[in-house]
Amino acid sequence: MLYANKEELDMAISQYLNEGLSRGQLCVYATIRYRDEGHLENFSSMIKNYKENVDNKNLLVVDLAPLYISALIGDMKPFKDAGALFSEMAKGRPDEHVRFVGDGTGFLFKNKHFDECALVEEWWQSKPFEGSYVCPYPKQFFGAFPHDMHAKRAVIDKHDIVVNASGEKLLGKGTGVLESTDQQQQLPSSEVMQGYNSKMNPLDNGGTGV
Repeated sequence: MLYANKEELDMAISQYLNEGLSRGQLCVYATIRYRDEGHLENFSSMIKNYKENVDNKNLLVVDLAPLYISALIGDMKPFKDAGALFSEMAKGRPDEHVRFVGDGTGFLFKNKHFDECALVEEWWQSKPFEGSYVCPYPKQFFGAFPHDMHAKRAVIDKHDIVVNASGEKLLGKGTGVLESTDQQQQLPSSEVMQGYNSKMNPLDNGGTGV
């Protein structure tokens, strides 16, 4: 998912997770900004019944900083352990689909750790648990040097679908780098961010979205 600013990002993430919570799905928000009290306070205010869902382990809020460091040294074991944990926690739910949002790859890309970003994204493509994955990226870096030299390899080709924060489909997997806005295809927001009908949206079939 490409976003223009923090407000746009927070709204899109909260809609995506609130929909999952309403369906009884396990929802995971893994963020580098875990220690930012102001950010978590704002995030919690946008999630319905935040404290109840956290207490009942319907919503996991995860500190992604240790995994970010692991990615920098090429150690994927913490990622695999986390994937196994999410799978186990989803067992026995009426809906075992897991909704995951993680901003770590976006920060790797922003900070020019392109190989490490690609490594993590390739791991996500292995579908470590049944569910959908949303990886937010600041869209200002797409088309800006040196990020534009690595966007296709490290990000675009590693996802099943690329959308913006308003739910517009920008690309499907393997179709190349972002092009002009007149080539974008409008999708109803209920398909991409809210409804997640598995017959319409590839993410509900275990896809990854950026």
